[in-house]
Amino acid sequence: MSFRSRIHIGNREKFGIFTGEIVVTAGNIEKSIPIVIEVVTENALFDIVLFIPEAYRVLVQGGTLLTQINLVEIAGIGVVNVTVNYVIKDTKDNVIMQESETFAIKEQKSYVKKFKLPANMPVGKYVIAAEIVYADGVAISSSLFEVVEAKASSLTLLLILFGVIFVALFLSWKIHRKVSRL
Repeated sequence: MSFRSRIHIGNREKFGIFTGEIVVTAGNIEKSIPIVIEVVTENALFDIVLFIPEAYRVLVQGGTLLTQINLVEIAGIGVVNVTVNYVIKDTKDNVIMQESETFAIKEQKSYVKKFKLPANMPVGKYVIAAEIVYADGVAISSSLFEVVEAKASSLTLLLILFGVIFVALFLSWKIHRKVSRL
């Protein structure tokens, strides 16, 4: 079964990124498919690409999201001052984090941008978007990533176990020493 859908954005002044999910149900099985809609200006002076390396697409709560961002001036007009807005949203269009920075760009700029995720960020799927804003327009690029529960590693658990054993042996030795002095 297939279907077509057309989405009409009523207010042409409303640019940005919008997130949601499509929920598909078959019997007692339910699956959510995240959707991302990027609304940009028609005549772009810039192109923007945001890329998340494979190793950073699934992160633990409080982890660091690493992105590669490429800004390319496609109109050939020389140096342009731009603002890049970064936003992290969940699939219900709630803003989790946002920040901005300003650059003067001639031709292109590529850089790595890191984002420290909140330690209490709920487990789930998210979208990171970079929106380049300049005098006559907006260009957007986005990518999905997932946050999973932070679990203690085997090494951490082993170190805790050795610490507990050491403390128990030390206390046992002190008690034994006191008893033998009596």
